[in-house]
Amino acid sequence: MRPLLHTCLCFAVLFITACGTQQSRQAVTQPVEPSVSQHLNKGYEYISAGSAKKAARELEAALAICDQKYAAAENAVYSARSSTEALAYLVIAAAKDESAEVDNTDCSDSLYLMGYVSLDFGQIDEAEAYLKRAVKMAPSNAMYLSELGHVYHLRRDWDTALKIFTQAEEAAKGFSPEAVKTNEQLRAKRGVGYTLIELGELDKAEAKFNECLAIDKNDAGSIRELKYIQSIRRNPKKL
Repeated sequence: MRPLLHTCLCFAVLFITACGTQQSRQAVTQPVEPSVSQHLNKGYEYISAGSAKKAARELEAALAICDQKYAAAENAVYSARSSTEALAYLVIAAAKDESAEVDNTDCSDSLYLMGYVSLDFGQIDEAEAYLKRAVKMAPSNAMYLSELGHVYHLRRDWDTALKIFTQAEEAAKGFSPEAVKTNEQLRAKRGVGYTLIELGELDKAEAKFNECLAIDKNDAGSIRELKYIQSIRRNPKKL
């Protein structure tokens, strides 16, 4: 019986191999286009490797697919990292009496990273535009909001920066996934604190950085800013 079984297995392997060969031939003649997530992942890889131009090409390809995907959408399109965040957007849409759908974050992440890359190129206007589009898709994404807040730091638009970083702080508290909640809370709070220093609100800034240390006593950015506040108090002309 064993030789017969072996023969059957051989035929099965030959059949599967033949199918695979046929599919491979089809793949050669009809190549599958990379998806948004594949372009996005490549973009991440290039950014990590310090290749901003290559990252931009991948992200532009991702966004071209996104634009085509949403071109005919009749509903408002949101993106979310959790079911809680998704539900919040649907509630917002219902309050506006508008139809809405919630997608994954591939397209909004591509916008976010294009904003990041644009800043690397020194293109502040382009970065602001991309990040605003990302925030429109995910109004409670603390990561997007903090990067947009950074744009207003670069513009020295302190009032707008304070508004955006405050929104980021609330978003991190309520919607950031647990795996990134601490980092996103700290970044948003530091953004608020930094802005308050520039607005001359030293006591409020000090309190905000101390909130950061209550979360992470070793937060280097907050420790550095608290020392800066002390130096300003000794020499107000520094501000």
